[in-house]
This record gives sequence, structure tokens and C-alpha cells, in this order.
Amino acid sequence: DEPYDEHLYKTGLEIKDSDLNPQPLVSDPEIRTFITHKAYWVGYMDSLHPDYPVNFETPEDLEYLGANSTDIRRNVLRLKNQGMLDRVLEGFARATETLITEYEFKKVTEMAQTESTKTRLLVLISHSSKDAELAQALIDLLKDAAGLVTDQIRCSSVDGYRLPVGVNTEAKLREEVNAAKIVIGLVTADSLASSYVMFELGARWGANLFVAPLLAGVNPSGLSGPLSLLNALDATNAAQLHQLVFDISQRLSLPLQSPASYQRHVTHVQQLAEGTRKKEEAEGRQQGAGKETDVDKILTAMTPNRNWNRADLAKLANLSEGDALRALRALEGADRVTPLDVNEEPKGTFWRRL
Repeated sequence: DEPYDEHLYKTGLEIKDSDLNPQPLVSDPEIRTFITHKAYWVGYMDSLHPDYPVNFETPEDLEYLGANSTDIRRNVLRLKNQGMLDRVLEGFARATETLITEYEFKKVTEMAQTESTKTRLLVLISHSSKDAELAQALIDLLKDAAGLVTDQIRCSSVDGYRLPVGVNTEAKLREEVNAAKIVIGLVTADSLASSYVMFELGARWGANLFVAPLLAGVNPSGLSGPLSLLNALDATNAAQLHQLVFDISQRLSLPLQSPASYQRHVTHVQQLAEGTRKKEEAEGRQQGAGKETDVDKILTAMTPNRNWNRADLAKLANLSEGDALRALRALEGADRVTPLDVNEEPKGTFWRRL
């Protein structure tokens, strides 16, 4: 076959001097692991004669391991003493029933653990740590309405639902944001200013996996980019919170409990979300207080006839990105600025003064 595009293929193989150096010697446990794998797959699974001993000191084996025949024979003898090999003759040996049984048990156990990890996490709540109280109320609602249990939910800012101690936070979140059956994006002004939340939701959308945006104190127009294509529900609306738990229970094939049993949690989420909305409105109405407000600072920094990135405006106005976003939302509500989705580099949501 001819290459589809010759520019995708290299015409030569680059070899460095270091590639010709001998392999570093592996440890005895690594040698025994190699022997175990080869005894099972070559001597048992892929052999026409399972009773025949396997050669563990072929030139290819020794080169791969960076070992010599003495290293191989020492570890073959060790495995024989453990009951894993028999019919030992120098570097040759045969897998015993003990080796085969233990190997298959370990393989099945590892597969079960992997599958358990994939299926245990059902819901991940992507949120800003500043919205932990609202996230906790949402957890209580999901547990009572859909019967979810603690280890089926991840919410990194709420006690009992945090990441395990010592894990790499970014790597674990990247794993779980794709492993979870459902990701709920708790969208507030603070979460819109959070790079972690935007990373989680963007990664989820990019993988073509289900995302449920739940707005609290933010209008649907506050969603930008690909998230603006998704139908969002409003946490200040009781009917839409009922729809949220119904849709989640359907997607997870879980029985929905009687609405009367979780109505108090709907009310609590609704109240906290309403409080978030009022807080955003109050912070957007700081004008006339005798000192320069965040809105004033943003307007001063925002020269006309130019598209502005929120991060740049925050730096110029000496504000956090969250405070800058709240001021921009207030100005948007007053028809003083408008958000723009820019397709050219650098991509993202920009703001323009009207």
C-alpha cells in the first residue's frame, strides 16, 4: 500500500549512541515476574506441548532483561522452591498448577478491581470550593431522591466525598471526570472563574460524555463555548430541580423515591441558589457608595472598540477573576458590555464595551 500522506512518514530511523549501551540490570523480583509471565503464556497458554519446559535464557530474553544466565537460573530455582516451577534443568522449567492457578486468580482479581473502580463512581459534581455549602445540599438531594450512596459521588470540597489522601489531584480528577456516569456542573460566578471547573466540564464535553449544567445565580447566557450548546437547568426553580433528579435517576436506571421524601432538600438547594443569585445582584449594584466599585474599575480598564479577555481585565483592574466576572455580569445586565465568542486564536469568551 502507498502512504496516504508521505509527510506523515519518516524516511529514516534515528539511533543514538545511548541506544547501543547494554540494558541496565533489572532486579530479581522483576526477573521472577518475567519468568512467571513467560511460563504462563508460552509454556501453558500458547504451547502445543504444555508439558515441555520453557527456555528462560534465550539470547533475546537475556538482552531484554539485561541479565545473564546465572541471574536467570538463580530466580528459576527460587520459583521452583516456591512451588511455581518444576522439571527444572538449568535455565529451563515448566509451569506448575500452582503458578497457573495463582496467575489466573491474580488476573481475574485485577480485572474485577478495575471494573469496580469504573462502575462505583456514578456522579461527579464539578464546582468551585466557594460553593461547597450548595454542593453539600445537592448531594443530600441526590442521595434521598435517587438512593445514591457516599462512594458513588465525588465532590472534592465536601467532607466525605473528597479525593483520597496523597493522590495527584489533577490526574485523579482527569480520570474520574471521564469515569463518572454523570457530571453535574454547578455553574455559579465563582465556578465560571475557576480554571479547574472549566477544565473538568470542557474535558467531559470533549469526550462526548453526559454533562448536566445546573445554574445558580447565573443566566444561561453566562455559559460560553461548547457548554452554551447544552440545555441547563436552574437551581432556583423547584420544578427544574425535580426534573434534574428525575433525569439522573433515569440515566442511572435507579428508582426515584417519593417526591415528598426529598422535598425538603429541593427547598434547601433552591434557597441556597436563590441566595447566590441575590449575592451576585447585590455585588453588581455597588455603585454610588463613595468609593470606586469593581464595576467602575472594570469600566475604567475597558477601553472601547476592543475585545477584552476577562483575565486581562482582572489584572488591569487589580481584581480577582471571580470579582471581575461578577462586575462584567452586572454590566451585561445593564447593557453596558456584551460577551463575544471568538473563534480565532486566542479562542474563548471575550467582552466588548457597548
